[in-house]
Amino acid sequence: MEANVDSAVSTVVRRSGGADAASILTPVPGGVALPEPRRPRGRKPRYAQDIEGAKMIFGYTTGVFDMFHIGHLRLLERAKSSCDRLIVGITTDELSVERKGKFPVVPFAERREIVSALRCVDITVPQTNMNKRDAWEALRFNKMFVGDDWRGSSAWTAFEKEFAE
Repeated sequence: MEANVDSAVSTVVRRSGGADAASILTPVPGGVALPEPRRPRGRKPRYAQDIEGAKMIFGYTTGVFDMFHIGHLRLLERAKSSCDRLIVGITTDELSVERKGKFPVVPFAERREIVSALRCVDITVPQTNMNKRDAWEALRFNKMFVGDDWRGSSAWTAFEKEFAE
């Protein structure tokens, strides 16, 4: 069981300003690494890591977190151990229906309250779509954590390609 929990955090995106595509890939044990998307010039900072002189690392992960269990907790704890502030996107009921064809057992507001109560979680936001680029544009996180269920999927391959450009 421990091996499965350890492999749950498989991918990390790291920011590195001005580097070429090859040098912004960071190897991650048990997973793959993605290049960091570049911020358009002149864009205003939205989170503390973009404020001049701030050194905080913001991490981001998402999930439905329905029927919260120990695997969810371990994923979030491991993600938090790799950043200063952890932002968690909680999948909305509507997105869950769109993606999985069913409503979560636990309603969105309650799932968000449960995840928000964890010491390892600093900020929760609604996840209203699956577009990780949109999330990065809105939140400007430094690292992104995803479970093994994403690795190798067509959506993940397209996402890696987009961030590499």
